[in-house]
Amino acid sequence: MKKTILAVLLVLVVATPCFAQEVETDGIFSIEGTLWQSLPIAVGMVTEPFIPIPLPIPGFEFSIGFDGGEVYPPAEGFITNGFYQDFLVASIFGFKSRRRLPMGYFAEATGFGILQPIGIGMLLTHYTSFGVPSQGTMMILIKVDNDWTPPEGE
Repeated sequence: MKKTILAVLLVLVVATPCFAQEVETDGIFSIEGTLWQSLPIAVGMVTEPFIPIPLPIPGFEFSIGFDGGEVYPPAEGFITNGFYQDFLVASIFGFKSRRRLPMGYFAEATGFGILQPIGIGMLLTHYTSFGVPSQGTMMILIKVDNDWTPPEGE
């Protein structure tokens, strides 16, 4: 029985990347040209100066796109530096965004995540706005588009 279970698990590990629509010819899962969106609930917490307490955030939505080696978070006016790296069974990504606010303040967002070829992933973000306590968010991402291109002008 143990050998049967082991054989099934090995088949799943090898076959999972093949189920994705974005598997390259060399067998590596790729998120190139895809758009991902969060489920409509996230877990957030204020991290400074208070004790972290997880709080559900209903109605929270976030989308992120990957194209041409760039990461495209949805917020307008942010200057973004990002990366993503494709591996055999998953892709990892990260980004850091910064936007100038009125009166010389800045808002920053940093995020790291992992995406699976079956179309599901996880994103951890940290938001800081000078003068406001920082907060973190954890959300589940699902793939919504395989042939995504960034909007013109970005």
